[in-house]
Amino acid sequence: MKYGTLVTIVGGIVGAFIMKTSKKLADKSLPASLVVSLRFYGLLILSFLMILFSKISFNIQLNVLAELLALALLSMAFPLFLLQKALKYLNALYVSIIITVIPVLTYLIQLTTSYYDFSIFKLILTIIFSLTLLSLTYLKKNSKT
Repeated sequence: MKYGTLVTIVGGIVGAFIMKTSKKLADKSLPASLVVSLRFYGLLILSFLMILFSKISFNIQLNVLAELLALALLSMAFPLFLLQKALKYLNALYVSIIITVIPVLTYLIQLTTSYYDFSIFKLILTIIFSLTLLSLTYLKKNSKT
């Protein structure tokens, strides 16, 4: 319990620092792809160092390694790219609120439907949530100008 609490607090502090730094970079008109690529390379280097100094031996086949890299790109680099794009148009507080609401909405969708089974209902809900977020972002962006 103590370890989980500590990790949550440290994660929150680091997340806030990253969000503020990302907003500063977005305000300086740096391309989102540049910022994300630097983060991603840093993560790859850190992960590689952790694997080197770990006492666990890894016997990974080449095709599994390629799948892991593709998964890392889709699950980390692409969302970070979209986050950086959002920070370019919105303030960090607004983006943070959206980020914290998304898991709750996902959980509610899973509760009201049959979890991981595909259904048209879930697809429609996802489209509605996405369009709502996009329209709120569009309205927020246009209200600044």
